[in-house]
Amino acid sequence: MGLTARPEGERLRLVDTATQKKLLWNDELEPALREAEERAAQDTAGRRAAEEKAAAAEEKVAQEAAARREAEERIRALTEELARLRNQPGS
Repeated sequence: MGLTARPEGERLRLVDTATQKKLLWNDELEPALREAEERAAQDTAGRRAAEEKAAAAEEKVAQEAAARREAEERIRALTEELARLRNQPGS
């Protein structure tokens, strides 16, 4: 079966022979399940927070890129206007 019985206190603990991982007794199952559910909830909350932070960062990058394009367009327009004004007669 791949299990080894080892004394633990007044009971025998079944242990996976290949991995040496202890199998839980019935009275350990519910607390272990609650702990696993809590960890999963924390992981989910952490993942959501990270996704929201990443989305906010992406939005900021997009806004900065748009602002840069607008500034570059304004510089181009002003450069053209300056060149036009310099080429007017009498300047």
